[in-house]
Formats: sequence, C-alpha cells, structure tokens
Amino acid sequence: MSKFWLIILFYLVNSLNIYANSFSIYDFYKEDKRLDYITDSVFNSLNNKQKAAQIIMYAVSPTDNVYTYNNSKKLLEDTIISNVIFLQGYISNIANQIQDYNAIQTSFNNIYACDCEPSLFNMKYFGSPNVLKTNKLDSDSLVLEAAKTISSVLDKVGIQINFSPLADNSFNTAVINNRSFGNNIDDIIHRAAQFINESKTYNIATTIKHFPGHGNVLGDSHKNLVYINGPLKEVPTFYHLIQKSEPVFTMMGHIAIKDNEQFNTAGLPSSIDKNIVSNLLKNDLGFRGIVITDAMNMLGVSTIPNADFKALEAGNDIVLMPKNPRLLSEQIVEELDKQTALAYQIEDSVKKMIRLKICLTK
Repeated sequence: MSKFWLIILFYLVNSLNIYANSFSIYDFYKEDKRLDYITDSVFNSLNNKQKAAQIIMYAVSPTDNVYTYNNSKKLLEDTIISNVIFLQGYISNIANQIQDYNAIQTSFNNIYACDCEPSLFNMKYFGSPNVLKTNKLDSDSLVLEAAKTISSVLDKVGIQINFSPLADNSFNTAVINNRSFGNNIDDIIHRAAQFINESKTYNIATTIKHFPGHGNVLGDSHKNLVYINGPLKEVPTFYHLIQKSEPVFTMMGHIAIKDNEQFNTAGLPSSIDKNIVSNLLKNDLGFRGIVITDAMNMLGVSTIPNADFKALEAGNDIVLMPKNPRLLSEQIVEELDKQTALAYQIEDSVKKMIRLKICLTK
C-alpha cells in the first residue's frame, strides 16, 4: 500500500472511531443501522490482505521460541495479523507490548486476547491479583468477584478478549478438572453466565469453550486427538449460554466424535468439521457470534495437512495460532480475489471482527 493510501486510511479509521466510541459490547448483537454502516465503511476501506489479517490471531509468550515478541511484531508490520493472544507474562510487560503493537497500524484496530480463566490467571499472568480457581467459585459472590478482578486487570492493560469461561464439565481430569465450574449443568450455566455478564460491564468480550464439549472425553487435545463417544451430552450447556448470555465467542475444541450417526466426524477434530461448526453450532444452536478455533498448534489438529485453511472452510471465523500464518494469509487473499462462495463466508467473518473492534473501541 502506498503512503498516500495509508494516510487516507488513517484519517478514515480515526474519523470512524469518533462514532465507534459510542458503542460497547452490548451493541454487538443488536440491530443497529449506524453500526452496520460503520462496519461496512471500514470493510470497504481495506484491501484483501488487510481483511485476511482480521481473521488470523497469533500468539506471544516470553518463554516460547516460536511465539516471540519480535515474530508477532513482524507479522503485524507485514499485515499478516491484526490480533494477538498473550499466552503468559508479567502484566506490566504485556501492557507495554500492547502500547508498542498499537503503534503498528497497517490494518484496522489491533485487538488482544488472553486465556484469563480463573484457574489459569495467576499461573500465567504474573503480578496479577489473587483469584480462586474456577472449581472453588461455588457462590454467586465468588464468581462475580473473580470476574471483576480479572476484567479490571484486562481493561487496565488493554486486553479486550477473554477466552473464558469454560462450559465444559469437570469429568476430564487430564486437562479440564479444576478449570470447570463442576459437573452439574445448572451450576455451570448459572456461573458461566454470571462470569460473562460481569465481564461485559468492563467491555470485555468473553468466550465459551470447548465446543462441542471437552468434559466427557478422555485425554488432552494438546497432546493428541481426543474423542466423544456417542451422544453430545455437553451441547445443551452451550445452547443455554448462547441463548441466554450471548457470549461473543465460541471456541471449537479439537475433539473428534464417533459412534454418533448424525455427528460422526470420521476421525477428524470437530474444529475442522463443517457439520459441527456450521450446521450444529451456527445453524442448529443459532450462534451468531464469532467462532474461533482452539490453538492450531495443538497435536489434536496440527498433524492434519492444511488444517488452518480447512478450519475456515468448516465455518470458523478466526484461526487461532495457525501453523503457518503467512501461508494462511496468502490462501485467504487468493480466495477473496476469486470471489467464491467461501470468499463470501470469509467476508462475513471479517465483518464480524470489524464490528467487534468498533464495539470495543474506547
């Protein structure tokens, strides 16, 4: 992009941000012609590479040789991404990195996320106030206190998306366990809804995960592909949260399904299965928000060729931590250039992210 058009884009985005300041997370699902107009205006101002950047989220961690600050910064500078998840680190350092990232604006409004579940918060985000683990939040007051503490920290440092709370039950001891609100569906729905609603008061977008349910499986999808055998017992939990609490994100788990005639995934994870992502979650459950994959470097999916792009084909709106973000960007641009049916689906995903960013702009 030439310097002239960068200047034009800068002034356009800033003029639109004046109007964006009047929106909040509560407006994301509302019918609002003004918000629609601003979203479309931003969308039309972006080239296809900038649009692709809206639906790719990379990671940064001070202890990882791949997800380094320099790598993520270079991807921002090269308009490959405009979204970053902080895997861990000192809260003060994260705030400083966000300031540095915000100085890089080659696309529309960078956005930042974290896995700030109550059980992971102090373990991953150093210097943060103490929060009880999720399984210890057994009263309304404790859930609200945890959500308030976490959300206030995120708001202060500049993180707008929390990949929390879990909608999974706690039967899976390998990876879920104390990260869950328990095994009673009513308790999970009630406490997850409280967490979501309290987070909204800080203008934090929340996420229910790991669809279609990681609580009844054996094993850890970080290490290998795991399976749901038979009925999808945890889907009703997601349905109730989607209908009653309107979380912005639903995160897909790298979970295969077998012995289920309607939803068998033929040995592939649900995260790249169109029947699960598009038909079940979006159509049957009526989820109108943003569908994001779990991290694509997890062994439950990472060994599958071209899994990053297959995630988009399945209906995911955002690809989290793709194996090859530059290749994925090229594939998205190529698809948008061809104006295929998939391209229109991708454009809808881009608009969802733009709309969210407008709602989260201060």
